[in-house]
Amino acid sequence: MAASESSLEKLYDVMKNIEMNKKTGKNMENAALFKVILQAAKGDSTSKRLASQFIARLFKDFPDEQKTAYNALIDLVEDEDTLVRRQVISDLPKLCKDVPIFAPKVADVLVQVLQADDSQELALANQSLLHVIGAHPAEALTGILDQLTQPETPDLCRERALRLLAGRVQQVPLSAKLEELLVERLQPLIDSASDAEFISLVQLLASLSCMQTLTGRQRLLDIVGKKAALAGPFQPADAALLARLRECIKQALPLLSKNINAKPFVIYFLDKVLPVIDKVPAELAGETPRLDLLKSFAELSSHSGGNFAATDAQLTGLLRRLTERLALPSDADVDTDADTPAAAVAAAAADAASLTHSECLLYALHQTARTRPDFLADRAELLADLRKRLQLLHLAAQSYQRSHKPAAGEAKCRLADNIGALMKDLFRNPPTYKAELTLSWKPLPPPPPSPQPIAAPAVKSPTAAPDQQRKRPASQQDWGRGGGGGQFGYGKRGFGGGGGAGRGSGGRGGGRGRGGGYRRW
Repeated sequence: MAASESSLEKLYDVMKNIEMNKKTGKNMENAALFKVILQAAKGDSTSKRLASQFIARLFKDFPDEQKTAYNALIDLVEDEDTLVRRQVISDLPKLCKDVPIFAPKVADVLVQVLQADDSQELALANQSLLHVIGAHPAEALTGILDQLTQPETPDLCRERALRLLAGRVQQVPLSAKLEELLVERLQPLIDSASDAEFISLVQLLASLSCMQTLTGRQRLLDIVGKKAALAGPFQPADAALLARLRECIKQALPLLSKNINAKPFVIYFLDKVLPVIDKVPAELAGETPRLDLLKSFAELSSHSGGNFAATDAQLTGLLRRLTERLALPSDADVDTDADTPAAAVAAAAADAASLTHSECLLYALHQTARTRPDFLADRAELLADLRKRLQLLHLAAQSYQRSHKPAAGEAKCRLADNIGALMKDLFRNPPTYKAELTLSWKPLPPPPPSPQPIAAPAVKSPTAAPDQQRKRPASQQDWGRGGGGGQFGYGKRGFGGGGGAGRGSGGRGGGRGRGGGYRRW
């Protein structure tokens, strides 16, 4: 204990002498004193922590010793004592405060520290990394990207760094050149990214100003489509493929608009997914991948693009999938009485999952056939068969709505209403495709703001002549209020005037254990 106190006193004396020499101009002596501090970084834990603070504080004053000082701190990043590591992690950003050339290397090291198990150490690493990015964005991001694109970088470091950037990079002013650098360096990571990394990458790219334009959004959608492997085959039993496809669609949907379409996704579903949709597991690990895919297809189908026209084969396949779900009623089944066979079948089919399947396929048919209005109109036999089957679906929807209406949520009622609205279009001659609706599992768009009432113009009372003003009773005169509105003027009533109107470590590159691996100068 006494030796430790003696070491600390010696360090404080060295620091005091350095400060005095600065004031008296004896800077030649300070180089030797600074080396004493560097040597103290190899002492006991308390000396290391104090030496770290002094090195960071004096770093800019000794350019000839900066590489040695930097390496001394990197040694402390790997120290066995967590208190030492925490101290040096906090001090590292100070190195590049006045010496930006060290920002890339400091950022590189801090990304590696993100694999820390200690929660306080991890929090300090995040905070220090944000300080470096805020002070020197270009240099810091260069160092981060260098580390992220290294094959040996641990997956945990990459995942945490991407999550940090995705949440904070929009708060940092970035030049167009720097944003383009981010896109170029991050895009290759998409192919090998884990699910968590992929989400962070898309969120990070989407937050950039260059991605807010139509060209940028289309570029990002193309990146997501490439990750979805739309050019490859669809394997209905491949759980990893199903999860990746669902996540890609989830990231793609917010990018779609009137000018940015999902044509490649729609074609992928029509040609590859729907033909084998029955082979996709209905339930898997507590999820419903088949229904989830149908929901995704329904949402995508309304964004197929103005230049898309479905082929006969695509529409025939989609129609077949819909009719396979709908039983063909007999001639007697048009009665809606509860005792009829049709009503019994409808009641049995009237569960949310079954009706949602039908809603997905019916909506997708409605949206896809809109690109080819002649398809059903020219096929009277197919249309007649579809209409017969839709009668039973209508009964099921009515049964479902009656049984759930007393305590139903808005979405449950909307499910039956949507089916009715879509059927209404298909029962017209020829079929029309005018219905615009919100799918039952999607939140309704906020209502437009109610128009503000237009304030009536203030009515100005004729100004009384001075003689008349004097003759009015005192209770009616406008003492101190000026001529006009008076105490009971329209301004007081609000008619104008004054009162108017948000993988584990080591998968690809293994871990970096204590005792080696951080890049030195």
